[in-house]
Amino acid sequence: MGQIIEMFGPPPKPQKRKGLTDPPDSVEITAEMRQWFKDQKLAGKPEDEMEAMLDFYRMTGRRMKDWIACWRNWCRKSRRMENQRFGVPKQEQDVRLTRSYIEAHARPGESYEEAERRLRREK
Repeated sequence: MGQIIEMFGPPPKPQKRKGLTDPPDSVEITAEMRQWFKDQKLAGKPEDEMEAMLDFYRMTGRRMKDWIACWRNWCRKSRRMENQRFGVPKQEQDVRLTRSYIEAHARPGESYEEAERRLRREK
């Protein structure tokens, strides 16, 4: 075993990936972040989601390049987890009101706008 180390030298140290940072102590929630949170129709407060995410990454020791993008992804996953916890069927979890979805679910004789309004109320 000693001969192998002498021939090839010690194993290389793992390199740190460039641009990754440790979780910050805190991140201020901007008006833009609040608007995104509201537009996504997420439950709770953006501050609570940020704190939960930062706690998780402090615990695991993982590092990220963009903590704001990480937070948005955390919020999206949080919604999916909430749906699973409360037994919402998978096909209903992330239904987006796209044009094709609205057209496919319009009732006979119902205009696109009427169908969109109805589906938004039902959502």
